[in-house]
Amino acid sequence: MFKGRRIKVIILIITGLLILYVPNVLFNKLIDDFDDQDNYSDYLNSNLLKVILETSNSITGVSDEDFDPFSMECSTFNNLDLEINRKIIISLTVFIGISAGAQLFGLIKEGHQREVQGKEVASISISLDLSIEESQVFTLVEEFLNKNRVCYKPDLVSFIKNRYFQEDNGLNHNGIKQILDSLATKHMIVEGSKITRNTILSNLNRSSIYEEIKNNPGTYLNKLSKTLGLSIFLTNWHLNILLRFNMIRKQEFNNQIAYFDSKLPSENDHILQIISRVKCSELIEYLKLNSKGCTKSQIAKTLRMHHTTVNKYLEILIDSQLVNLRTLDKKNLYCLNNEKLNELTTHH
Repeated sequence: MFKGRRIKVIILIITGLLILYVPNVLFNKLIDDFDDQDNYSDYLNSNLLKVILETSNSITGVSDEDFDPFSMECSTFNNLDLEINRKIIISLTVFIGISAGAQLFGLIKEGHQREVQGKEVASISISLDLSIEESQVFTLVEEFLNKNRVCYKPDLVSFIKNRYFQEDNGLNHNGIKQILDSLATKHMIVEGSKITRNTILSNLNRSSIYEEIKNNPGTYLNKLSKTLGLSIFLTNWHLNILLRFNMIRKQEFNNQIAYFDSKLPSENDHILQIISRVKCSELIEYLKLNSKGCTKSQIAKTLRMHHTTVNKYLEILIDSQLVNLRTLDKKNLYCLNNEKLNELTTHH
């Protein structure tokens, strides 16, 4: 899909450059030709008497005394006017050609954008089980929000109703309200907000918070703020927006709120919240780097972690089948079960 779009964009760019470049080359060439003609005309004008006398003597037999300078000047000016008119006509032609080319390029680009937007709306319908009418209304909601700061149901209903009357679609007042309620239930829109499900991740900080929660399910406010270098207030603000659109969900453990991607099954929330803790996540990362296994003493010494803490987290991880224990030369080695860990954090 991306390859096809890339090819279309390249074709459009090349077409636009050719439209702008070719008339410009032709115009410069014509100017050069006229410059040459002007020089030749100057040469003829500088030797005007000589040329005319020679021509008149050899062809018409008119003598030097019969030569009329005034008539020749009028003829010369008429030729100059003709050349100037030709230049103006060619200039206008080139200008109109460039303008038409630019307009054509704009129309092609606009058509391509509409095609992309249509595919995006179609993908939204498939991923969120939207009906055709819901997709159409959602598109109109986004159009409304491009011109207004917030969306309230009465304003949206009036706007959509007018558009549908113009298109003779047949949706009445109550039908539009029901579709808007359905979009709100599916967390596509939130009344009083300019954001939609389509634009919620356009904010860089909010997108970073969401990606961090996806990659580290069970993480909490302070850890998100510290990891991403954002203030507590700003992080909490974006978390609440993600919650309102059901992009994430939260769960409380021991008076601490943990955040999860809403697509993850909730039965694993407890263990995910534990392995997201700083010390437990450090332990897991250390085991990832030592696939052959480590002893408790090695883990405690390398991570500068108390033996009691190491024991606590290893027991939890073993009970959850995230860590395997094996014995080698009378030593207990702890190995990470990567397959189980990936299965735990993967969307179903």
